[in-house]
Amino acid sequence: MPMLNFLERISNITLQFNRILGTRFVPGHWSMDTPLGSTLIGIFTFHNAGRYADRDFELLKLELFLKHLREIETADRDLLHIYKKEIKRAGSKDNFYGIRFEVNIAASLLRKNISFHKQESPDFRINEAEVSIECGSVRVRGGRPKDGYIYKKIGQCIREKEKKGYQTFDTALFIDITNALFSEGVLLNALPNKEEIRRTTLKLFSSNSFGNASLFHYLYDVEKNSLISAYIRCDHPQIHHRLKTFLDSFYPFGDEYIHHFRFPPEG
Repeated sequence: MPMLNFLERISNITLQFNRILGTRFVPGHWSMDTPLGSTLIGIFTFHNAGRYADRDFELLKLELFLKHLREIETADRDLLHIYKKEIKRAGSKDNFYGIRFEVNIAASLLRKNISFHKQESPDFRINEAEVSIECGSVRVRGGRPKDGYIYKKIGQCIREKEKKGYQTFDTALFIDITNALFSEGVLLNALPNKEEIRRTTLKLFSSNSFGNASLFHYLYDVEKNSLISAYIRCDHPQIHHRLKTFLDSFYPFGDEYIHHFRFPPEG
């Protein structure tokens, strides 16, 4: 990518974030100290080091994030206002990527013309279907993960959410496992086995759990040079018929087949 094209692209991304989020990503402003600001700085670091593939990959991630924010802005400005505040006060990367995943799911619901109410716990109440969605995320914090670490992290997330007391068989637990998948792939030097992940996740459910755990992850389609959001759906044996009907309609089984892809380290 020529220098001029890169500067135009990063400038456009920065201006759109400033407009939508009410931030000022300029040197010396507090916005640069946020996880999102650190990402923008990292892109210039990659560019100056000649790591153009890493630079362009980060640009794709930000452009997908902007797409989701614009979808929310178009459909529900009150909801955008909620996320603007949450993004600004995210603080840690863990919090930021948790919010970023929730923005992904909110945009997905809006794109599918699903009427929902944003609440605290569970995160989304689907009005017409009378089901709920709770969001979670798992990340590897430093060090080198051991083999099977991804299952430990998924299990921890399910158990922690179950302790909240709002787990029901008509509630789905959507978990972002992008970072754990990436870490597992680096450890094994191989692509994670999705069917094995599905089978193991089903064993992690307790007898009194959520009706579903859908494991979301971002994928980089190398041939199309695009970033997409995919998922592995795992239904509890006692899933409520309302939730099953909802998921069958809007989040059905079956993943799009991509010949050449990469797992990004984060969403």
